[in-house]
Amino acid sequence: MRYIIIILACSISFAFAQDSTKRVSKKRTDYILSYDSLLHIDTWYSTKQTELRLFYPDRFRIFLAPSEINNMHLGISYRFVDAGISFTPGLINPGNPAKGETSRFSLGAGVNLKRWYLSGEHTRMKGFYMRNSNDYRTQLGNIKYITFPDLESTTTQLLIRYNVNRNFSTAALKGGTEVQKKSAISFLPSLLFANYRLRNAVADSSISNSITRSTDINLLLPLSATWVITPKWYLSGSAGPSIGADFFKSDSYNTNNQLVLLKGTRLTTGYLVQTSLGYNGQYYYYGIDAMIRSYAHQIEEIDKMEKYFYSIQVYLGIRIRAPKFLRKSVDWVSKTSPVALE
Repeated sequence: MRYIIIILACSISFAFAQDSTKRVSKKRTDYILSYDSLLHIDTWYSTKQTELRLFYPDRFRIFLAPSEINNMHLGISYRFVDAGISFTPGLINPGNPAKGETSRFSLGAGVNLKRWYLSGEHTRMKGFYMRNSNDYRTQLGNIKYITFPDLESTTTQLLIRYNVNRNFSTAALKGGTEVQKKSAISFLPSLLFANYRLRNAVADSSISNSITRSTDINLLLPLSATWVITPKWYLSGSAGPSIGADFFKSDSYNTNNQLVLLKGTRLTTGYLVQTSLGYNGQYYYYGIDAMIRSYAHQIEEIDKMEKYFYSIQVYLGIRIRAPKFLRKSVDWVSKTSPVALE
């Protein structure tokens, strides 16, 4: 029921935004200040968690999560292009021997085509533990956590997003190339393609060389708003449901070297909530951002498989004059592109 209510609210907002665009002839510059001619360099410190939650009958649950979740992110953005890299340095991850170690690496880039935004990201993680091990303390004895040091996760994502309201800046949601000058609201329907590959190369007592592949296609329907508190301070937020499909396949060999195959397609439902508080100066910007996203479906003997993500990040960025070679390179791309980029 709550998803239906949110979808109706988003539809009403969509209609209102279209009607407003027709009736109000205000310029976009009245609402948005652009700094896209400057080069933006920012760094984030984030606590980012990714969990795979399996719910079995009789209240048996398994929550798989990486043990080291503190990340450093370095990013740049200039005009219609942005790119970033993140990793888990040991300096900000003191480690917990009982949970094991996790290595994480991400690389991403995006292109802002006026109201359209396209981005891609590739992430690799190795080393997980069972976060809810305490649920089975009596069976584990002296073992504090069940660990999976050789479990590898590889994720590739592609996002396509559309901004209904031309007077609303998605680039200003977390600082960057634009600043929202006046409060505004918009509907941001997004299509997210995600391919997950989970692999454990070390054999256990019954199953070896297990590989699970999952391709998710999700339609996200968030309603987003930015409240301009002062000319330099803002508060933004997004919330909405998601619906999609998960195409999964699992290949493994048992001790008799026989192939064990599991595959199927399931409908997924979920939600997204995100909020940011930030400051925008002429030459620098900073803020804090928090996000929760979850979606789930049923799979064979498992009552529910849920993919759960959350992050809290603090960011700081500066704006500087772009070097000449970068300006010329982006000018060339903009002129030769068959699609209007600016």
